[in-house]
Amino acid sequence: AYKAYNHQKCRSKKQAACELAKYYAEVIIEKYTAICNVFVMSGYRDYLCKIVCFDEINDFDKQELDNLLLQKNIDSKEFFDKSHHFDPLVIFACRMARVYSVEDRRAAIEGTIVLDEENEKAIVRTAPYIHNDFMQDVTSLLNDLEWFSMNCHYGLADEELIYQSLHQVFLSTVLMLYPIICENNTNNEDKHYTNIIWLFNKWRDRLNCIKKEAFTKKQKYLKKAEAIKTKVHSGKCV
Repeated sequence: AYKAYNHQKCRSKKQAACELAKYYAEVIIEKYTAICNVFVMSGYRDYLCKIVCFDEINDFDKQELDNLLLQKNIDSKEFFDKSHHFDPLVIFACRMARVYSVEDRRAAIEGTIVLDEENEKAIVRTAPYIHNDFMQDVTSLLNDLEWFSMNCHYGLADEELIYQSLHQVFLSTVLMLYPIICENNTNNEDKHYTNIIWLFNKWRDRLNCIKKEAFTKKQKYLKKAEAIKTKVHSGKCV
């Protein structure tokens, strides 16, 4: 009975992991793709990757981010402006790229884009609303990631089963959202997105451990290979 219980428990966790991976692929990646396109087109992703890297972040709080910016001589006001203010034209263009109906695209453009007095520069008529909707999309993505991470953190799903398929996209997604997570985390008692932080650190450390283990083995075999010397040739005895 005990073995049957353990088997059923393990099976349930693996099944939950498969369902969770399917949800990630169908829902979370869809949301992140739309947001990532804005980050890329606005130049924010390249800007952030030059400042923040995986191995430098652990706590995801305001103090950690401020220390990181200070170490790299980055102006905090400029940094937060870039991470919170995106060109409405870029946001709108990324949204239109995901609208496949010609009629819907034309209606959206006519209701949103106008030209200036010289008919040269496009202006977004509803710019504040477009930007506000985009930031709400970011919050929605964070909430989905927190729910996903919670299932992994508390053992409702087998996170090791999900890791190999999703760790790359999960780590890169959280890295892009790092400043937004940090901004509101000023103290531990009211910390936001704790499950995302836990899963990021666990998967990042596992990835580093796997890389280190492979590197160590490689160096070991290289030393053995370098130790091999050619034999001194001698003729055969009579």
